[in-house]
Amino acid sequence: FDLKLDRLMENATAMGADLNQLDATTPMENIFESIKPSELKRIRGSLSLPENFDSLMTLGMAPQLPMEFFVQIEFANVDACLMMAENIENRSNEVELEGQKYWTPEARKTGVYGHRLNDTTYEFGSQSYLVHPDRNFLTPTLNSIWENVSDQALRIAMDLETPDGFIAQAIEMGRPSVDPEAEAYLDLIDNFKTVVFTVDFDSDNLVTLVADAKNAEQAEELKGGLDSLLMLFQIGGKIPAMQLAKDAPKAGAVANKILESLAATQEGTEVRFAILKPEGFNQAVAQMIAAARESRSKLADSNRFRQLGLAIHNYHETYRMFPFDVSSENELNNELSWRVRILPFLDESVLFDQMDPGAGPSAEPNAKFVEKMPSLFGDDGKLSNAVYIKSNVKTFADVSDGTSNTIMLIEYAQGEPWLTNAGLSIEDAVTLVSGLPDGQELTAVYYDGSVRKLTNKIDKETLGNLFDPRDGNVVKDY
Repeated sequence: FDLKLDRLMENATAMGADLNQLDATTPMENIFESIKPSELKRIRGSLSLPENFDSLMTLGMAPQLPMEFFVQIEFANVDACLMMAENIENRSNEVELEGQKYWTPEARKTGVYGHRLNDTTYEFGSQSYLVHPDRNFLTPTLNSIWENVSDQALRIAMDLETPDGFIAQAIEMGRPSVDPEAEAYLDLIDNFKTVVFTVDFDSDNLVTLVADAKNAEQAEELKGGLDSLLMLFQIGGKIPAMQLAKDAPKAGAVANKILESLAATQEGTEVRFAILKPEGFNQAVAQMIAAARESRSKLADSNRFRQLGLAIHNYHETYRMFPFDVSSENELNNELSWRVRILPFLDESVLFDQMDPGAGPSAEPNAKFVEKMPSLFGDDGKLSNAVYIKSNVKTFADVSDGTSNTIMLIEYAQGEPWLTNAGLSIEDAVTLVSGLPDGQELTAVYYDGSVRKLTNKIDKETLGNLFDPRDGNVVKDY
């Protein structure tokens, strides 16, 4: 297999969808810790199958693996490769094989060894592969088909004829756990001689699958099985495509074109299947990813506001009052924001301990934290988009209209300094929501801790009742 990540990220489809934003949103864990996706350039390797299933029982107990493999990870720069090498070496044992230094997991035997192959490439492999002079364990069949695989972003080639005994065992061992409807597909695996699979967004064929059967009769069986699978995929994909079309019309139309074009062909012993790149594909992917990001952003906002609501509840449980108006508390400064007071309930005790709740927002030591706002209050670093509704509420007892009917916090795009205890009046909050453009919504946290969305479709009178905790107008439905 050979995966060229840089090629996947730099084609027209990826550029239009701005996939480089993944660097800011995708965590890389374990050995890839602190490494950005864009720093991964290429992953290539090869894996053989053991002679039989019995040999798999030696995994984790023998110093060598019952099969050969290697994986090479190429990075875009020296620093990323060095960082990965350090992460591995800090949790591994150093060993020497044929005069070369390698690293292997210290916790248990795996038969897997790794080392830095060059400045930008880290390599893992089995011992026999790593110390072999020419490092070539490919079967003649695999060597032959690999030479003819076109250069694509992702290439996978498999020789399923040489390890015939292992595959036959795998089929029989898997048969008892397979549903009767799927057993026919399991038997088709034995028809394969070789399989080539490619993916490339810059190619006319987005996806290509080419399978070579052992004879023409088996090829016909393969085509029949593949056709039935594609039909199931078409049927199952109709509803998701319809749902996708609601959020991203272009993407939904392209998805339908792809579903309609799914079909396999046969010529002699070869069975081929391809997904052709439909017109408008790049724009559709960009729209789909934008819609997914917007959905993810809305979910993140809801979770963030839910955490703030929970922190306020925990503050109230501890101090028997809300953190908004503390003017009657001599040791607290009411000009300092409620956000500071709930910091210990947001796992921000270290920050809270460095501040003075009895001082104002512009006094030291508080002033030095004016641009060090925790991200739960917003992404700006100093302006919070979570504000409270000013209504002279001290405790839950003051919310006489019901906690599930009264709004406590609201999303405020303009934001306010996170250290300042400002807030919005009921009138300003009504104006904010009723003035929203059609289709836009704001997140609101109710006194019961629930999080809901507000739009301009709610009339001003209802909004006023929702923001006022004790006007006697209980809103049951809106």
